[in-house]
Amino acid sequence: MVSLCSYIKEDLPELSEWRSKFEHKYCLALMVCRQGDIWLQKRDNKEGIFYPDKISLFGGAREIHESPFECLYRELREEVGLDQLGDNVELIAHVQETDIKNGESEGYVFLVHISSESISEAREGTYSRVQANEITKIYHELTPIAAYACSWFLNKHNC
Repeated sequence: MVSLCSYIKEDLPELSEWRSKFEHKYCLALMVCRQGDIWLQKRDNKEGIFYPDKISLFGGAREIHESPFECLYRELREEVGLDQLGDNVELIAHVQETDIKNGESEGYVFLVHISSESISEAREGTYSRVQANEITKIYHELTPIAAYACSWFLNKHNC
């Protein structure tokens, strides 16, 4: 498991680099219960959001003053009422992409181990708990980054 504090301190770009280069910055979380169930979010079907009505990871846009970890924590607190992350966080991917419509973006995708009791009501979109062996049945409904993160998890854990 990656030690997030040392990772952020030593390896993440300075805030000034993020501000100047990338138009969109984000952090996302693949949330997995200790039993192996995966929590995913069905995005709202609203104009102007990325991948409306698709199944995605939790998270969102990073504020200028935030570190990736601070963004992750804020987003999970806002979206599912998660009060703490502790040491149960692992970096899955560092994503840099260019999209004709949306410009350049950069994000961090984390695996967050949770207990099902730590989740409160959905505050954005709706969410569901999916057994790892059922992910392939909804794969076509996942956003590209959610599909990648779920595939990574399933391969890592031989599901």
